[in-house]
Amino acid sequence: MNAHPVSRPVWSRRRFLASAPWAATVAYSARRAPGNPRVWVYCDHNPHPGWSKERFTQQRWARDRRYKLYDDGRMFDVEQDPAEGRPLPPGALPEVRARLQAVLDRYPPIPTRPDTRPPA
Repeated sequence: MNAHPVSRPVWSRRRFLASAPWAATVAYSARRAPGNPRVWVYCDHNPHPGWSKERFTQQRWARDRRYKLYDDGRMFDVEQDPAEGRPLPPGALPEVRARLQAVLDRYPPIPTRPDTRPPA
């Protein structure tokens, strides 16, 4: 018998949801509770410096279930073109482009910095 009982924190569901705000979204989604689901995703890809990463650059994009808009203006129909080989014309789908651009505008742009690599 252990003379010194180990005290463990008591985790309730309410305490867990308060400690991780994203968990509340997951919990409500799992229960299929009514609400206002978000229909877009924002992504920021930053390849940290390292071996063989010279060909990768930092990118931002927003997407919904069907379309993906990069911060450089390229937009793809990922349902029809999953490999992103053919960008949509700049004037195509202005309402979708405006909606996804509004998502990109909510987040800070990628900071620009001078190229610090030695000349080749």
